[in-house]
Amino acid sequence: MSEGDSLAARVGGSVGAFDRDEWNALAGADNPFVSHEFLTALEDSGSVGPGTGWQPAPLVISAEGGPLRAAMP
Repeated sequence: MSEGDSLAARVGGSVGAFDRDEWNALAGADNPFVSHEFLTALEDSGSVGPGTGWQPAPLVISAEGGPLRAAMP
């Protein structure tokens, strides 16, 4: 990213909406509970979602057309 590139924040309806490799590169390997696989397993199993008290709304930041720069579940 060069100086002057603009960043955009987006809210998704699920972690599964974002690229697994990009998400995991940001999450690192020290905490498996923020991995793309773990979070999408929660979503796919119905453990999170309507009626559970946790509605997925992950927030990501990226440059226009570029890889994710930041993410939070």
